[in-house]
Amino acid sequence: MRDRGGLTFLLFILLFESIVILTIIPGDYTQRVIQEESALMSSRLGEDAYDEISHRANGYYNRHLIDSGFYASVYQFLMPAEDNTPEDGDVFRASSDPWFVYVDNRLRAFASAYYQTMVRWSLMESWLPYFFVLLFPAFYDGFTSWRIKRSNFNYSSPIIHSYSLAVIKYAIFIVIGLFVAPILLDPVIIPLVITIVCIALGLAMGNFQKRI
Repeated sequence: MRDRGGLTFLLFILLFESIVILTIIPGDYTQRVIQEESALMSSRLGEDAYDEISHRANGYYNRHLIDSGFYASVYQFLMPAEDNTPEDGDVFRASSDPWFVYVDNRLRAFASAYYQTMVRWSLMESWLPYFFVLLFPAFYDGFTSWRIKRSNFNYSSPIIHSYSLAVIKYAIFIVIGLFVAPILLDPVIIPLVITIVCIALGLAMGNFQKRI
């Protein structure tokens, strides 16, 4: 029941963020966040690493929204017929009607938010090899500690085990929530969360209850 409650809370957060992006946040705000985050990412990781991440994110964005025709189809469905003719590939004319100006702004905000999410996903992909490098020694250390505790009178703490699993769960929830959040995200958060998850996994593994 606790896991289901946590998942429900995560889905609520994602739904709330999506509603805010689609109804309130101006499209140019997300663009400014993307520019600031790109500059921060470039300074933290270096130009070469940032270029690789940006290139991969652009590929995801174009493949999912532009090349697939999804963005054009949604735009043509929501905008008036006289204003939904594509110009310069994926750029469309906006209607002068206030409602359709609002709809056009919301679609652009959605596209910007999706691109931002793809950049963050690409950033996480860049860190995944390091995650597995840390995961194996953390798991091995926890497993070895657990085996030692089985052969002597050392105490396996169910509290440490339970809280370690909770840390892993909520760390994953936080990362997923931040992927969509329209805020400036420091790229060092990803390796920090990876380190925390690996340490918590080792502690959880090392404090499994003894079984004879």
